[in-house]
Amino acid sequence: MKNFGKYILYLIIFLIIIVIIIIFFARWRVMSVSNGHIFDNESVEQLSDCQDVVVLGAGVTDDGNMSPILEERAITAKDLYDKDKACRIIVTGYEKEVEPVGQYLIENNVPQNIVMLDGKGIDTITSMKNMRDVYDVQKAVIITQDFHLPRAVYLARVHDIDASGYVAYKYYPYIMLEEYKYITRDWLASVKALWQSEVIKDNA
Repeated sequence: MKNFGKYILYLIIFLIIIVIIIIFFARWRVMSVSNGHIFDNESVEQLSDCQDVVVLGAGVTDDGNMSPILEERAITAKDLYDKDKACRIIVTGYEKEVEPVGQYLIENNVPQNIVMLDGKGIDTITSMKNMRDVYDVQKAVIITQDFHLPRAVYLARVHDIDASGYVAYKYYPYIMLEEYKYITRDWLASVKALWQSEVIKDNA
């Protein structure tokens, strides 16, 4: 009986090690594909002018306004437009996420005819497939927070979009625990991204 318990313990340890290896490999793959394709305010001049800019959705408040994270993405998109980097801005996410961003952009003098809303971007991989298949995006700048950008750029590039990432400006202080939560979630989501995009090639 003691030997059986020891085998179970070894099996659990082995499985934990395997899971850790898978997570680190997935994150390495995501980072290797996105490496060299992520920019911020200090390197914005390296971005080509007049591109498709893709704004990824995020949560909204109970009254339908943009959450701080989503507002940061919207403000960043407006700034890229002002810097002549955006000829088309596509906001992708759930319907309730994209509408306040579109409203913000239009109210802040971004022409309505270049603002497009994709309310069917239920997750990042779906958003990238929509960009490619519905909006005919071939080259784009993706806006989201730094913890999310490598995976977003990875998913775009493995789905045949010549994508760069642009770090959303940070206007609101994040609680450290909350930021760690986002980072951890994105590491785990890297496994899903790799599995869907390169293993089973889900509707590639």
